[in-house]
Amino acid sequence: MKRSKTPRNWNAKKTFAYGIQFDSRSEADYYIKLLADPAVEKVEVQPVFDIIPAYSVICRRCEEAGRQQNEKTKRLIKL
Repeated sequence: MKRSKTPRNWNAKKTFAYGIQFDSRSEADYYIKLLADPAVEKVEVQPVFDIIPAYSVICRRCEEAGRQQNEKTKRLIKL
């Protein structure tokens, strides 16, 4: 069964609160509610996690040039 490629019908609109852009008004309202709660000490908005650190791979086919000449057409191809 094939799914149609229709866009989702979310009615969320980007909203600003305290200089921070949120994806929806309800998300911004919840952030304001958390700031008003005296039991909450710190609110961190959209933290970035480094799950896999960046690394480079040495390509043995192109010797790190990023391109290699095609034997048939003699054109450079990306690797």
